[in-house]
Amino acid sequence: MKPTKCQEAYEKFVKESRKAILCDKLLVFAKFYELTKRFRGRSEFYEIRQCKDLHTHEIRAVKIYRKAELSPLVISMLKRELELLQRLDHPNIIHVYDALEDESKIYFVIDDMRGQNLFDYIISNGKCSEQITASITC
Repeated sequence: MKPTKCQEAYEKFVKESRKAILCDKLLVFAKFYELTKRFRGRSEFYEIRQCKDLHTHEIRAVKIYRKAELSPLVISMLKRELELLQRLDHPNIIHVYDALEDESKIYFVIDDMRGQNLFDYIISNGKCSEQITASITC
């Protein structure tokens, strides 16, 4: 049975997944940043770890995506997320400092956020007032 165009496209994507798909070229993350032992979180598509910029010695966070687990749809969403975040400059929106790729992973170097987020507060305490919301998000 002949594969569908969708299957062919996915197979092509899997074969080419070791190429740069988000950035212009492949770069080695370890040449620019050092991962610390501090783990920040995980989602279906990425994990967040703390890292240190080897040039400036600043502490940042890094979202690490494993290419093998990303579908073409998720990659297009990542490209869009990166484009949007790089254009925004607001104190309440995470800043993307760098986007790097190696053969197996994509890295977004972002602000290292500390403290509780609004979602975790609501899960723990139920609804909250506007004043509490403002204190958590600002």
